Amino acid sequence: MRLKRIKNFVLSFLDYLASISKKIWKSSITWSICLCMVGYFVGITHERWKQESIKRIEVVKTIDMKKQTYVAWMYENSNESKKTLNEIYDITEQNHAFRDLLISLVVVESGLNHKAASSKGAFGLCQVRSSVWLGELKTAGILKDERDLWDIDTNIAAGSYIFKKYLKKSSGNVRTALTRYVGAEINSTDANVYVDKILKNMGELMLLNMSGIS
Repeated sequence: MRLKRIKNFVLSFLDYLASISKKIWKSSITWSICLCMVGYFVGITHERWKQESIKRIEVVKTIDMKKQTYVAWMYENSNESKKTLNEIYDITEQNHAFRDLLISLVVVESGLNHKAASSKGAFGLCQVRSSVWLGELKTAGILKDERDLWDIDTNIAAGSYIFKKYLKKSSGNVRTALTRYVGAEINSTDANVYVDKILKNMGELMLLNMSGIS
């Protein structure tokens, strides 16, 4: 009787060990599968992150190349330092849709000279006439007083505001808007010469973009 009980105990204990072994074995497999899946997804995530990082680097390189190309073109068409031209480019780039037009306009208006002043009271890069626009530009929150027109950022913002206003008034006709910007009569010789210079500059900048820089 005693031997039978010992035998039963041993058999029960062996069954218990067998059941634990199965659980451990199953648990090990589960963990192995989980670890494999985690490793797989981590690998995919890392590869995607790597590819996206490469793309970001390429985009930054492309943007930098485009900027350098534009600044080089601006340098050839002015007497300004590259530091100032870089600043002008960065500001016009913020208004990307009108970037090429603004740069082209500034080249004709002031030769990219942010200290330019005319006998008619026009100031800065975009040659904004304070006697005409000061009040409206104050109301629009672009500047506080006339001295602000010497600031590169403010002057470009003012020139952009004025051009966009004329563009809307001209029903989207760029040529007419530019003519109004310079204050000339529509289709007059002076207007045509002025507008053609700006459009020529825009054409050259467009060629820079088509060359694969943009």
